[in-house]
Amino acid sequence: MTLLRLMRLLLIFVIGGVFMSCNSADNSKQNDKPIAGNQAFMIAKADLPKFKTEALEGSPDAAFKLYQFYEFVQLDAKESLYWITISAENGHPIGQHNLAYMLMDDPDLNSRLRARYWAKQSVRNGNKDALELLKEIDNKKKP
Repeated sequence: MTLLRLMRLLLIFVIGGVFMSCNSADNSKQNDKPIAGNQAFMIAKADLPKFKTEALEGSPDAAFKLYQFYEFVQLDAKESLYWITISAENGHPIGQHNLAYMLMDDPDLNSRLRARYWAKQSVRNGNKDALELLKEIDNKKKP
């Protein structure tokens, strides 16, 4: 993974986290407190069932928030992949981009084809950054 790709992915995660934390209903209680590190991705244990229900009922933002929680707070790769997939299926453009990014280097051809699909979906949903990712996927050597 090149340093540029790693930096781009990190920037996307951070921007997505800031977007989600700005839209959080309980953020008004924290306006005077700085958010550091993975705290921006924290979900209270009592709120997890609500987020999961919303995500499974079609909320792209709830699914993306769960992805960030499991990726950056819980460090649970299996749950992270599950919720980023739900996020992408629910139409979250950054979720689609991040899922494409995660799949593009997989040795399995089907995963790489899905990476291309999700990058295209992200572009269709207004994420211009996904154009670069789509080019990168297309420029990879075929097996």
